[in-house]
Amino acid sequence: MPSDKSREAGGVIKRYREIGFNQVITNAYLLKRHYGDLVREVGVHKLLNWDKPIMTDSGAYQLLMYGKVEVSPDEILRYEIDIGTDIGVILDIPTQWGRPREAVFLEVEETLRRARAALVKAKMWDPEHKMLIVGPVQGGDRLDILSYSAVKMGELNFDIYAIGSPTTLLEEYDFSTIMRMIAVVKEKLPPGKPVHLFGAGHPLILPFAVAMGIDLFDSASYVLYARDDRIILRDRTVRLSEVRVDRIPCNCPVCRRYSVKELMSMNKAERERLLAIHNLYVLWEEIQEIKARIREGTLGVP
Repeated sequence: MPSDKSREAGGVIKRYREIGFNQVITNAYLLKRHYGDLVREVGVHKLLNWDKPIMTDSGAYQLLMYGKVEVSPDEILRYEIDIGTDIGVILDIPTQWGRPREAVFLEVEETLRRARAALVKAKMWDPEHKMLIVGPVQGGDRLDILSYSAVKMGELNFDIYAIGSPTTLLEEYDFSTIMRMIAVVKEKLPPGKPVHLFGAGHPLILPFAVAMGIDLFDSASYVLYARDDRIILRDRTVRLSEVRVDRIPCNCPVCRRYSVKELMSMNKAERERLLAIHNLYVLWEEIQEIKARIREGTLGVP
């Protein structure tokens, strides 16, 4: 599912619908900071003009990037429930790469404490259980701690589980470590419960992740790459300036209409918008291929 940046949601959400996506993820922490009680009044679906499922993150990514967030775990959980989120993520502590082992373990313990508290509070604030709750499994590439986290989180009755903090690995195309993380977590979590992989947004990783049991994933890669003039293709990523043919080898509406030269000559904002649309189409096409392979029984078959 694509991630949006909330303030730019209007046109982006419309594009999601046109391409064919049926679920989006946005950030409850940013919604709270920028819109506050307005979202409580109108609801997140009306705000985004989206009548399909909406998942909200809790600010954990901002915590990972900036070291702090101006909200408590209880505040953001209550906010997610109040705005009508369909799938809400608790405010966990994501694992930073390179952190000392002892610090990672203590942060995992704090995430587990927050997870237990969130389930108790959710029963009070959402007695009809309208919002599904996500329990993130942390530990990063400290695989023994990751395994411990999966066991303990799996003992709690979350609707969905998630594997957190693979963003750095995805940026470095370190897929082998991600595969090991998925294998460790899937082995320990309760069978039959959906598992989400945060930050997975490239066709190179998606079929492998699904084959290993990942059910959901999200990413803002489509727009982050576009801002850097990078183009997602099914088998690679290239910069627009490095494309040596007249047209990008793709059949999406953007590539059918514009040549590489025309895209290069556009102003930055318009080029970014069009490249983001292209990237979304490529991701959508990969997802359709994965679905078809699952139905045929050929996913993972050479």
